[in-house]
Amino acid sequence: MLSLKLALCLILSLILSSHAEVFGLDGVTDFSPEEFDATIDGTHTKNWVVAFVAPWCGHCKTLKPVWSEVGVAIAATGQDDKVGLALVDADEHRDFGIKYDVTGFPTIKMFKAGSTEAEPYNGPRDVDGVVKFLNDEFGTNIFIKKAPKSVVELDEDSFDGVALDSTKNVLVEFYAPWCGHCKNLAPVYEKVAKAYRNEGNCVIAAIDASTHKSIGSRYEVTGFPALKFFGAGTTEPEDYSTGRDADSFVKFMNEKCGVDRTIDGKLGATAGIIEEFNSFVGSYNAGDSISELVEKVAQSAKDHAEPAAQLYAKIFNKIKEKGSAYIEKEKARLTKMIADGKAKADKLDMFTQKYNILSALTGTSEPVVPAAGKEEL
Repeated sequence: MLSLKLALCLILSLILSSHAEVFGLDGVTDFSPEEFDATIDGTHTKNWVVAFVAPWCGHCKTLKPVWSEVGVAIAATGQDDKVGLALVDADEHRDFGIKYDVTGFPTIKMFKAGSTEAEPYNGPRDVDGVVKFLNDEFGTNIFIKKAPKSVVELDEDSFDGVALDSTKNVLVEFYAPWCGHCKNLAPVYEKVAKAYRNEGNCVIAAIDASTHKSIGSRYEVTGFPALKFFGAGTTEPEDYSTGRDADSFVKFMNEKCGVDRTIDGKLGATAGIIEEFNSFVGSYNAGDSISELVEKVAQSAKDHAEPAAQLYAKIFNKIKEKGSAYIEKEKARLTKMIADGKAKADKLDMFTQKYNILSALTGTSEPVVPAAGKEEL
């Protein structure tokens, strides 16, 4: 009985292994030879671009998400009556691959509307490149809807104006579109850039150094991705050599920019605190005359470079007007406004800085945590 079960399992395994892989990608058609012949039969009215692939092929695995993203875009832009993307497992169906001169994987062929003749596809294999090729070749109007990027994209014309700006601290990634490590870094790098988008002096940037080779050569970039930090007031960068996780980037940029951001872009408990104003806070806690402190704080804040200095002046003036009870009442009000997540980003920053200053006046430094899930403010 046991041997019979084992035999059945082996037979089932052989049957399953003999089937071509079904890729199941959104926006992409899986063709068996029979389905291919039934669809591309000479009477078809749309153009087909077919990738002959093998399940084990590394380059094929790289192509699949590109094929899917473009395929979804074709449907989303209403161009799926003009062009379609497909995959054929030519490792399983080797005779079918030989029929179309497939000698390596992936091999991509075009079958134009009304024709069963295969034409070689020699176009790009990245998303934007494939879209442009299809639009040029078939007169389609495919486009990719992309979310706005927080990473500042540089080129040869804009590089010096951003990276060498004496007022800004700039982290630059030198990348190449085909680089696997660069692709892995991209979502982390974008998340970090989003965290600092409200910091005017703290910039997360990138440049395609495989295209803008003169910039890569100037900074001796020999591999990708290369990360270099251009500090405010300097023209010579330092290599970024710490971790490539989001927390490491944030720690590095906070130290370099003199700010206190969290990975979600919110301000930390020290944001807004100005060290030279600590003496005024100490004097208040020691019971010094509030009237005298209001004048001293106002004078110090008058020409101070930090915007938060004006918050100190306003807070001390309010305490003079409304008494010390103002501090806890205002903290409660700010806590509610920050936590409901409805404030715009710049207002949220100001509320958080004000909250931190008020907390310093009561001898506490606990951060107020904004509501979760409120990324767009």
